[in-house]
Amino acid sequence: MKPLLKLSHISYSYHTPYGEIPSLKDVSFDIKNDEFLAIVGPSGCGKSTLLNIIAGLTQPEKGSIQFENPDGSLNYPTIGYMLQRDELLPWRSIMENVTLGLEIHHTLNKQTKKEALLLLRKYGLDSFKDAKPGELSGGMRQRAALIRTLMLYPKVLLLDEPFSALDYQTRLSVADDIGHIIKKERKTAVLVTHDLSEAITLADRIVVLGRRPATVKRIMEIHLTKEEDIPLSARNAKEFPLYFNELWKELNQNE
Repeated sequence: MKPLLKLSHISYSYHTPYGEIPSLKDVSFDIKNDEFLAIVGPSGCGKSTLLNIIAGLTQPEKGSIQFENPDGSLNYPTIGYMLQRDELLPWRSIMENVTLGLEIHHTLNKQTKKEALLLLRKYGLDSFKDAKPGELSGGMRQRAALIRTLMLYPKVLLLDEPFSALDYQTRLSVADDIGHIIKKERKTAVLVTHDLSEAITLADRIVVLGRRPATVKRIMEIHLTKEEDIPLSARNAKEFPLYFNELWKELNQNE
């Protein structure tokens, strides 16, 4: 599988009135086409900063990002970004929220409205298209937020702790739900999470970052024996506790 994006020797520091705070140091890894990649590491090590660099919102002080689209084009892949909260506008209906990006990009028309409705139906939200966000559960709101992102046809999805605002039981279900949708839509995804179980169940590979200034300590490939191709089934795989223990040791060993 060829890399879609390749990060090479990325370094970044925060500049404050009190001096320079190094965040990332010589970070290198690739993101393959149609891959689900997770990034884990200690709090404050620069995981979200790394997502912002991939998205082009923050420029690295050193290093570069190379890309190679499957069709050979030179355009940077379209990026979709899901944050910790769904950020649905409470005064707009679910349908209006899902099509908000299309409005902003002036691409909302009869055809794109039809496509939005098809996605809502495909993922069980069509009967709530006229409801306001406050009438939906947290999991349904996150599903709507993902559909809103998918409506812009991103090639790469960046997920910054998208389930952290949910209670644990809902988080399990929604992570399963969102992971299934992303894989079904064949999207390349990069997930930042503090939840090791979440990373193992969703990802094809896990990038482990060290403490600030963060470097790549290890890249772990995940191969689980599971009855169904869904994240919840992965937690019952015989390999799951082995990966969990490896990650736990990697993140907690002295540096």
